[in-house]
Amino acid sequence: MNTTNLFSELLVVGAGGVAWYTLLFIAIFGPEPILYILAGSSFIFIGISIIFTYFMGVLLDRAYVQLWRKMDEHFRRKEYPCLNNYNIAQALIAEKCKESSNELLNFYRSRIRILRGSMVNFFLIAIFGAWAANDSIGVATFICISALLISSTCFLGFKDLSQKLYKKTSILERELSSS
Repeated sequence: MNTTNLFSELLVVGAGGVAWYTLLFIAIFGPEPILYILAGSSFIFIGISIIFTYFMGVLLDRAYVQLWRKMDEHFRRKEYPCLNNYNIAQALIAEKCKESSNELLNFYRSRIRILRGSMVNFFLIAIFGAWAANDSIGVATFICISALLISSTCFLGFKDLSQKLYKKTSILERELSSS
């Protein structure tokens, strides 16, 4: 996988994590500390923010993988009852397939990571955003409904792409085995 792609994916996941973390912080302590930090922002603050966002992305991605591991295993078992067989198929495809086939599988994996992270992040944004906007029922309702709709859409995309990844891997493996 291209390192730049992975870095970008982890930044996307981390940005969602920073968003819900910030909303949680605002819900607990109010907006004043955040406004104080932003008022004195500088290039150093921006650099630290990017590093923190990436760090959150790495941590949250690992946590979300574990959170959705059972569902991912369920999808994989439909095509590959044994994890070792899936790993062998991946190695075979990486070794013998055209680059375009590998790129397609990497594209699926990339989108799965982003959708998995976004699904959880938007769910938490719905909860903490509604809590942080407790003074305004209209704003809280809008945040909650919008974020839950996005989270649900991400779940459907995650489910669809996960199933396609294993199906496409299985098809490519059969094609390589028969030739």
